[in-house]
Amino acid sequence: MPTPHDALFKHTFSQPEHAASLLKSVVPEALLRKLELSTLELVPGSFVDEQLAEHHTDLLFSVRLEGRRALVYVLVEHQSTVDRLMAFRVLRYLVRIWEAYLGDNPGAAGLPAILPVVVFHGEAPWSAPTELLHLVELTEEERTAFGMHLPRLCFLLDDLSALTPEALQGREGTVERLITEALLARGRGAERLEDVLADPLGLFSRLVGRPGGPDAFLAFLRYLLLVTELEPAALERFVRQLGSPAEEAFMTTAQKLRLEGEARGEARGEARGEARGRAEALLRLLGLRFGPPSEDVLARVRGADLQTLDRWTAAVLTASSVEETLR
Repeated sequence: MPTPHDALFKHTFSQPEHAASLLKSVVPEALLRKLELSTLELVPGSFVDEQLAEHHTDLLFSVRLEGRRALVYVLVEHQSTVDRLMAFRVLRYLVRIWEAYLGDNPGAAGLPAILPVVVFHGEAPWSAPTELLHLVELTEEERTAFGMHLPRLCFLLDDLSALTPEALQGREGTVERLITEALLARGRGAERLEDVLADPLGLFSRLVGRPGGPDAFLAFLRYLLLVTELEPAALERFVRQLGSPAEEAFMTTAQKLRLEGEARGEARGEARGEARGRAEALLRLLGLRFGPPSEDVLARVRGADLQTLDRWTAAVLTASSVEETLR
């Protein structure tokens, strides 16, 4: 299941109009003049490692660069702490994009330009290197000596965490983009809408009257109900100020989330029951092969997920020790 941050970001920025609005804020002016943002088009697929999908979301766009095809890769970091290896991860993802391009264009004699952009919305401003070269452990003198023999990839950073609500709302761009960025940057645990948006009523009033505004409004409501600490009654009072269609959308969204929460709770309960059964079966096998399990082994096995339990259960048949089984 996508995280609320993932769902919100993709709902807004998979639309070229809002993606272009984002790029206008982060791309250097000289390069921006060369990009034909009116040709921006979403490219299907993701290049993020599966184990990092909870923390990172990505979107790839095709764009014309002075008549030629280029790519814009937008990677979003959802986790609250800074990923120090982000520049290296960006390089890996760019290589995957080029590999996919060559697979689709086997006769290509070159590679398309890719502009990497990272959007961050953690609890504190970004503090890690934005240039790959600065991850390589060298002194400045050694770095100079290596010269061009090391890759120097540098990604563009849009650090939402460094901006106040007033600064976020004061940026130029579509209203959907401004609300999305403010929610991502300030929504976690917020107790008042004013802590997220400098003028929430003004922004949401602009939104509901726009084409596509009702769909965006539903996405924002869902995020607010899932991520913030706003009292539902206080949020309902705010929504009433926007008129009856918005109020109906609020009631529908709240009811749907309640039902989804109940369904997720039932599913989690079933999964926990199945995991408990498999854990006890594995512990019996471990006991038969290697003797009574230690307290540490009991805790590890009973705390493992279904996928890990399946792997360990297959390994116990051929492993020579408990340690080898539970690798």
